[in-house]
Amino acid sequence: MLGHRMVPLVVALLATFAHGQVYTWVDENGRKHFSSQPPVAQPNIEPVKINHGYIGEGNVAPPPPPSFSTSTNPLKASKKQMCTSAIRWTVEDIENLRNIAKQQMLAKKISAADYVEGQKNFKGIEERITFQNCITSSGMDEKRYRCLSEGLGLIVCSGLAEEAIREGMSRAQRR
Repeated sequence: MLGHRMVPLVVALLATFAHGQVYTWVDENGRKHFSSQPPVAQPNIEPVKINHGYIGEGNVAPPPPPSFSTSTNPLKASKKQMCTSAIRWTVEDIENLRNIAKQQMLAKKISAADYVEGQKNFKGIEERITFQNCITSSGMDEKRYRCLSEGLGLIVCSGLAEEAIREGMSRAQRR
């Protein structure tokens, strides 16, 4: 069944390589035929128009994906994309954490001094997590940048969440 559907495609592709004319007709049994030669004395013969660069029923082949870098090294381009994503997510995460800290302070869940200390910490994070540091990172630092690029957030990617879970489990076991 699949073979019968593939015949027109194969014939059309072969015809494009030969740069010849392709004819199609239906015989008395209702079967569709393709050939580079028109059948002798057959009514309703129609030439098939072949448009180079088109396949099937006029569907255009998709263009190649856009290049995000002029770099010839795909690994460098990939790392640049990863770093761009990591920085974008980090900026967004810091903004969200700053807003949460402000809400916590206004709700009197943290002191003003803790809020100020947190803002200093955020500033330090912004100074350390940079595109240049990401590009030159390796080992555990690169792993953390990759984590950030996936949008998992500073708390998860820095290991603070894992540390908090261990501490909580340790306290629970002591009880």
